[in-house]
Amino acid sequence: MPHLRRVPSVLSTGNVLKWMAGNSMKKLDIIARSAIVSLPT
Repeated sequence: MPHLRRVPSVLSTGNVLKWMAGNSMKKLDIIARSAIVSLPT
């Protein structure tokens, strides 16, 4: 992987990973809710 210059406006890797983790948790929550809603009653 090429070494990237630090750009002030770019988030640090840690922040990006936290954001991605938070996003995937939200998506999983939405998927779980829609799965529960779509279950036959």
